[in-house]
Amino acid sequence: MIYIGKNRALGIAIKLREQIIYDLSKSEGSILTLSETMVVIEGYTVEGGRVRDVELVSALRDAYDEMFYLVRDNGFQVDKETICLVNRIVARNENHDNIGNFRKSGIAITGTTHKGTSVKDFGIKYIEIIDRFNENKLEDKAIDLFLDIAKTQFFGDGNKRTGQLMMNGILIGEGYCPVVLNFRENKERRDKLIHFYETDDREPLKKIILEKQREFEIDFGINQD
Repeated sequence: MIYIGKNRALGIAIKLREQIIYDLSKSEGSILTLSETMVVIEGYTVEGGRVRDVELVSALRDAYDEMFYLVRDNGFQVDKETICLVNRIVARNENHDNIGNFRKSGIAITGTTHKGTSVKDFGIKYIEIIDRFNENKLEDKAIDLFLDIAKTQFFGDGNKRTGQLMMNGILIGEGYCPVVLNFRENKERRDKLIHFYETDDREPLKKIILEKQREFEIDFGINQD
């Protein structure tokens, strides 16, 4: 992870906007192509596109833009209000369990026995996550927050998307290259995610995230001095 400064990170976030939204949508099962996704991002309709996919991409666009503008204008915070704001936008068409706040019911996750943190333990779990964030080394803060949000499953839907957008808000604000992972179309990533859910061993997944970030860094000519 190479420090590049906030302004350059913001510039890269603009250039990667469509790619990040596309990868996040593919991770949720969208069948739109990159070109079709870009059309939806621009606010146009796609002939033959599934309504679900169009709504998914539109929500991701709005959530990404909200995150970006908060970071740009120095208003991005790592707190419950911001996490819930991002989820309220990103999962606005899917999350019907207390949308805009933490869920009130239990959930199930496809492919794993992990069922997230119990609702009754959300208060103490949130404090634990924020404490970890505040105590973490800079290079671990963003990734660990994403993983904690994904595993805790604070929301009825959109947890990974919320976590990845929060992760990028931190990275960009601290002056680092953004990153995104599409889990659905990569078995190794899915397996590492399930492994993390069931064992709390986060190192294999963190390694994958850093490798993907390095790919973006190379694409933009970012190297250690």
